Amino acid sequence: MVKERLATLNLAFESLPPLSSLQGKFFEEVIEQTYARCVKPQLALLKLTPDKTWSSKVYGELMPHLLDEMFERAKIGKDSLFVDLGSGVGNVVAQASLSTGCASFGIEVCKGPSEIASTFTEQVAARGSIWGMKAGTIKVECGDMLNNKLVPLVIASADMVLVNNKVFSAEREWIYF
Repeated sequence: MVKERLATLNLAFESLPPLSSLQGKFFEEVIEQTYARCVKPQLALLKLTPDKTWSSKVYGELMPHLLDEMFERAKIGKDSLFVDLGSGVGNVVAQASLSTGCASFGIEVCKGPSEIASTFTEQVAARGSIWGMKAGTIKVECGDMLNNKLVPLVIASADMVLVNNKVFSAEREWIYF
């Protein structure tokens, strides 16, 4: 009787799609869960930054559906390099790597968000792997994009560079382009 039940259960499991087919928009759930666990508890750290919200150094986040469309239009995939200049807590580099499998590089000038980004991106990759998602390599650094020696190198190799510069000062506007 136990063998029959196990055989029935095994048939049921065999008929399920593989975990990798669940990826679709499920990566958003992984990112949201990780954000809730890694970023939200650290909001006090973010509030300690001397920079004002919506200043040249602190601004809003892009929504996942907009990023999806950008990655799709730019044909970002597992052989691509995505760069985020002003990467904040790392949610965009994490989404790029988890949803497309690309390698991602982010640099953030503010120490608080940059520290959170290191933990957040590691956790997104780890949690995604539980569900069969393979994130690309993610590297986040704390530093000024204008004075970092690695930035020109990654830009030269990048398939997509994001500079969410709606509120950047004129001094930051000229960057490499």
